[in-house]
Amino acid sequence: MIHNLEYDNILSIDSSLDHNIIAILYNNTIHYQINECNKQHEKNILTMIHVLLIKNKLKINNFKIISFTIGPGSFTGIRLSTSIAQGLSIPNNIHLIGISTLKILAEQTWRLYKFDKIIVCNIANKKNIYWGQYIKKNNYWVGSEISLTIDIAYQKINSLTEIWYMVGSGHIYFKNIKNQFLRIIRINTPYAEDMITLTRIEAKKKNFLLLENIHLNYLNNPIY
Repeated sequence: MIHNLEYDNILSIDSSLDHNIIAILYNNTIHYQINECNKQHEKNILTMIHVLLIKNKLKINNFKIISFTIGPGSFTGIRLSTSIAQGLSIPNNIHLIGISTLKILAEQTWRLYKFDKIIVCNIANKKNIYWGQYIKKNNYWVGSEISLTIDIAYQKINSLTEIWYMVGSGHIYFKNIKNQFLRIIRINTPYAEDMITLTRIEAKKKNFLLLENIHLNYLNNPIY
């Protein structure tokens, strides 16, 4: 982690996948709550934030940064985390940082295994997947995020000529594929610690968002 007090007061909100995850970093300590939401992200997310703040005797204005997931993932969940982050940041003059859902899983894989070539593959629907392919360079994930049909993803996997590690819910489509360069690791759920780490990296680079420059990553148009 980046140890700098300027970036130590962070509230992170993730409601892009199957769980609501709320995390805070305060005085270099991470606290978090995670709840499975069954596509009903709006039911408990505000309560989760409130409980976490009360439990740690904090208020919103104690934070210097609010980060939130910008997708890809659940349309409703992405909009929800964005709206809450905006609503909390405006009256309290708090910096905003958007974090890729897929990069959180890549960062988790790096934290656990130190693999630096990661394919994150999440299920979008029955025919399509969200695909992020990254290489870690200078502590930063470099790569692209696209929406693919499963058939196109098969083609991309079969064309691999170096070892890549795949994580995410979409790995179930490729567990029987025969390519010596694909290694599957069963990591599906983002961790609060990894979102906080990515937030601190973006904060160090001063990659703060203005309200008018927030672009959500729905990846609605799959490549066929």
